[in-house]
Amino acid sequence: ESKAQSTASKADAARMHLSRLAAMLDDRLPNEDGDLNSVEKGLSTVNIGNLDDADKRSAIVLIAMLRHRMAILRGDGDTATAVRNDLAELADESDPIIDRMSHLEALHLSDPEGAKRLEAEGAMRRLVGRTTDILQRVSLGLALVEAQARSNPPGAATTLETLRDLPLPLDQAAGRRLDALLWYWHGELESTNRLAYWREAILRFRRAECPRAARSLTAILHKAL
Repeated sequence: ESKAQSTASKADAARMHLSRLAAMLDDRLPNEDGDLNSVEKGLSTVNIGNLDDADKRSAIVLIAMLRHRMAILRGDGDTATAVRNDLAELADESDPIIDRMSHLEALHLSDPEGAKRLEAEGAMRRLVGRTTDILQRVSLGLALVEAQARSNPPGAATTLETLRDLPLPLDQAAGRRLDALLWYWHGELESTNRLAYWREAILRFRRAECPRAARSLTAILHKAL
């Protein structure tokens, strides 16, 4: 990666760097935070000054999305809201990205036992239903599964079932990662076939270039044997 960046143009190197940081943040199991400090450090070195206007805007959006996800993982609602509000100044409140951020905040940062969590789950279910992009739909659906798994496992299983047959693009790393997560959640929610599902999830995490998630799940699998 370092060699590739050293031979690339400054603009391409910046894009490669951001793509790598996004992959690092994705390489984790749902109950893990991942290597947030390394991602934070990587973001502090990003230089988007060499990008043209269109690419610069895309980079700003991606950086905001990464910072927003890290804030949610840390349970930092104030930072998550601040990042979303800053990004909204570049777009508007009706932008789909801003809408997704708002739903994710409500889903993951509300009291699991409170009424707002139930409202957030219902709102996310409706958002999943009207999202046409497959990657976004499955990603949001799995966020809902993760929230439901803590307090309503039958509801999580029902949500997971609605995602099972969606045609993920497995020629893309993001599609392969979501596919691996589907298998992980099948194992988490279906104890009778858990080991078989998790073995398959481990293989698929490796294919998705998520070695940290594969190692973590391998360790959990070994403890379960």
